[in-house]
Amino acid sequence: MNEYNLGWIKLYRKMQHHWLYKEKRIFSRFEAWLDILLNVQHEDEPQKIVIRNQILIVNRGESIRSLETWATRWRWSKSKVRRFFEMLQKENMIEYSSETQTTRLNVLNYDNYQSMRNANETQMKRKRNANRHADETQTKRKPTQLNVLNYDNYQSMRNADETQMKRKRNADETQMAPDKNDKNEKNNILLQFFISLLPEKLKRLESLPAAYEKFMEMRSEIRKPLNERIVKKNVKQLEGFRDPVYALKMSTDNEYQGLFDKMPEKWKPKDTNYGFKQADMDYSKDTF
Repeated sequence: MNEYNLGWIKLYRKMQHHWLYKEKRIFSRFEAWLDILLNVQHEDEPQKIVIRNQILIVNRGESIRSLETWATRWRWSKSKVRRFFEMLQKENMIEYSSETQTTRLNVLNYDNYQSMRNANETQMKRKRNANRHADETQTKRKPTQLNVLNYDNYQSMRNADETQMKRKRNADETQMAPDKNDKNEKNNILLQFFISLLPEKLKRLESLPAAYEKFMEMRSEIRKPLNERIVKKNVKQLEGFRDPVYALKMSTDNEYQGLFDKMPEKWKPKDTNYGFKQADMDYSKDTF
């Protein structure tokens, strides 16, 4: 049976103002996906927004918000939002790209979620927009030419300022590059050290080194880098887990400092009044 033939319910966007929806909580990934659907542009006519004096066009099924904005809404970290977007993009649910000071997100196949609209109303809107666009094209006037006197006085100063800023930026990047290279080199050394410690039964898990590398990157992002002592401890922990790859993936996605094969009881969120419970998530059966 086609999953879209199971029926549907109306979810009005104003539900976001309901006291249940506004309850302070850490969003589950399903709630985050629902929040995306509720907040992308749903009108046919593209909308204009201004960010830092730059006009951006938001088309139907798109949203322009920074990773920090999504992280604040969902009470996540910025890195967790980025990993969530990467997962949705890999599943062909969205596309996202970085733009100046923000992130453009596009929900793929958006009409699957927003297709039950009045067909006549949609047709009338599209016809009205087409007519208005034609009228604007016909009545468009030739732009007024503006000549700035002594323009070179301003342009030469701007060029000098830009040159100075570029030099400063290049100097800063030169100073930062060794630190970043050192960090990557240290992580590579620790990863090889981790692989050398693996017992035979763990060496047979081909995806284990890649999963541990992701865990190392997450620890670096939250400023809790690993060392040889912790790596040794992690290897012993993984030997005792039934599914070591699952434990690494869950610990990485939830930004745990340690390794766990199930969510610790004290970190489980309390049950809410609206019927959802953010319980342990089975990563091997994750679907939307």
